[in-house]
Amino acid sequence: MKIIVTGAAGFIGSHLCERLLRDPSNEIVGIDCFLDSGTPPWIRERNIRDLLAHPRFAMHRSHLLQIDWDPILPGTDVVIHLAGVPGVRSSWAAILQPM
Repeated sequence: MKIIVTGAAGFIGSHLCERLLRDPSNEIVGIDCFLDSGTPPWIRERNIRDLLAHPRFAMHRSHLLQIDWDPILPGTDVVIHLAGVPGVRSSWAAILQPM
């Protein structure tokens, strides 16, 4: 099964990818843009270090709004969307600014 996991370098995303790869029929495509969200980049790099060496894992370091989906989506069976900005305040800051 081809599975796309967004937010693959996060704590939950990376552990989910590891678990999904236990099934030899799964191929995982991880997507993460390593957004500066308060988690140091070295932690996200550490989260996916072992995944990068796995033959059934492919990582795309891209923003979901800018990625070229055409080569990624064909044959996909499941998309698990875990990408997000932790904390509501930082994601709403631009909207809450007084005009």
